[in-house]
Amino acid sequence: MVTIKKPHLLLLSIFLSVSLLTLTGCPWGSMRYYPAETTRVLKKDNSVCFSILDSKDYQPVFIAINLRSVPSKERKFIDPPKLRLTDGQLCFPPSYYHFPDTSKEPFIIEFVLQSQDEKNHPRSFVTAIEMINGRAQNVSLTEQEFDQSQSER
Repeated sequence: MVTIKKPHLLLLSIFLSVSLLTLTGCPWGSMRYYPAETTRVLKKDNSVCFSILDSKDYQPVFIAINLRSVPSKERKFIDPPKLRLTDGQLCFPPSYYHFPDTSKEPFIIEFVLQSQDEKNHPRSFVTAIEMINGRAQNVSLTEQEFDQSQSER
């Protein structure tokens, strides 16, 4: 009987391993994790703009602009956004989103950029800004909003 149990255990462990990989995904597959980036804000004419280093042919495919106090489940996003990355900057004109002259709390702005070239991975950005007397300035992100140990690009 001992010799019969070992093949059953071997078959059971193989079946469980294959099932686990099927349900969770292959660990050596093409899925890669790319950490989020952050960026600096600047005001250009009446637009709120963000500098994007190494912008290549990236364009926005997702944008979320929310106050910091909005819970993550209630955040609103724009998919697909009708904005273009130009000269290494992603700008939000007042016709797209009107930021108040002075904000009562910071805005959390998240966006994803995607390249036409499939060799370039999507890039995710998160930044916090506040408006003071019509000027935009960066605000520190919390650990829940951004892993501070990641370097700023």
